[in-house]
Amino acid sequence: MSSNNDSKQKRQAQNSSVKKRTELFNELILPNVNLVFRLAIRFTFHPQHIEENYNECLVNLFRYIHTYDRSKSLANWISICCRRLIYDLNGKTLRWK
Repeated sequence: MSSNNDSKQKRQAQNSSVKKRTELFNELILPNVNLVFRLAIRFTFHPQHIEENYNECLVNLFRYIHTYDRSKSLANWISICCRRLIYDLNGKTLRWK
């Protein structure tokens, strides 16, 4: 019985977390998807990877949206998150060649 209640509580906490991240993402990131795409174009080494890196950036921003500090610049936070991720992805691409 106890483990069943623990399982329900964990699922509720996860659903709450996903719901909160979704709300933040819709509020903060969706209005800035053009910025994310421009950053993907700017920092991607190979043009054929731009779309993939763009999608990875959106996923990464969704994953870490709860870390954004509203007292700081949103555009700067998005830029830093995307740049770091794309540089990592570019490095992985280069290592595989």
